[in-house]
Amino acid sequence: MIRIIIIIIFFFLSTCKTCAQDPLFTQSFLVPETLNPSFLSVYESSSAGLLHRSQWPNLDLKIESKYAFVNIWFENSNSGLGISVIDQRQNFTNYGFTQIDINYAYQVQLTDEWFFHPSIKGGYGTRAFNSSGFNFEDQIDILNGIIHPTSVESTGFNSKLGYLDFSTGMLFNNENWFFGTALKHFNRPNISYLINGNVPLDMFFTVNLGYQFTISDYFNFLSFPYDTKLKLTSNYIKQGGFKVFDFEGSFIFPNYFFGVNTKSNLQSVDSGLASTTFSLFGGLNYEHFQFGYSYDFNGLKGLNTGGAYELSVVYRFDLSKKCYACPNY
Repeated sequence: MIRIIIIIIFFFLSTCKTCAQDPLFTQSFLVPETLNPSFLSVYESSSAGLLHRSQWPNLDLKIESKYAFVNIWFENSNSGLGISVIDQRQNFTNYGFTQIDINYAYQVQLTDEWFFHPSIKGGYGTRAFNSSGFNFEDQIDILNGIIHPTSVESTGFNSKLGYLDFSTGMLFNNENWFFGTALKHFNRPNISYLINGNVPLDMFFTVNLGYQFTISDYFNFLSFPYDTKLKLTSNYIKQGGFKVFDFEGSFIFPNYFFGVNTKSNLQSVDSGLASTTFSLFGGLNYEHFQFGYSYDFNGLKGLNTGGAYELSVVYRFDLSKKCYACPNY
């Protein structure tokens, strides 16, 4: 029985689509490079920031995700270079995922109003699973009442694996609109924990669309400050059997912003299981800094999961260039 349980656990880690999914952040509107690397060149400014997400804090299934980045903009070459680190930890299985990426994006002016941003990203990722707390069948000596420290069966597993990973993206934008697409893991790296196994990482495909306008330009009868903006964005995400569609609306004032996000997550295309997450977010703009907080009212039926919350801070080095189609700029 124990042997069967161990096999199931490692089979889960080797093939389960949940472990293979990329971490998703509710506040991707603040750091859209988490979805599409081409956003690096939209701002035309160097920047740095940090995102922290805690999901299901009331359960042993607690998941912690962190994303840190530094982007450098080169004015003379109309291009940007960025480095980012993403880290995710799962409490129940001690599963860990860390990846370091280098991103390059270029800006091309197509017309007086429209710009094109191609990009490419490459990096090195590691995934680890702490199996030291498990005992295999050949370790258990019932007659003598002891557990041997080593097992022959454990030689077929890797507790840690590393791989090269490549992604690409493109984006179009003008003063009010942006739309783009990205494809991550197009080289399909092997993420199997079995020594001779082969489990290609599912490609991550996303489509991004956004529109932002000054409210007074269309609804001057409303009592909003003159420079208040309304931002509408939507993302479609597909990775393996998982599909996610989200929609977001936010009011952007000079010194603060707030809004709502809804995310429909089709857990499995085959099973047809679906869920919807409702999120509220807000933040402050203080000189070059932007601070954000969001809370997801997601959960499992009959369980108090604690939802999920995110904290973020972003620093923009140059605020002289206003990108009205950029997220909450």
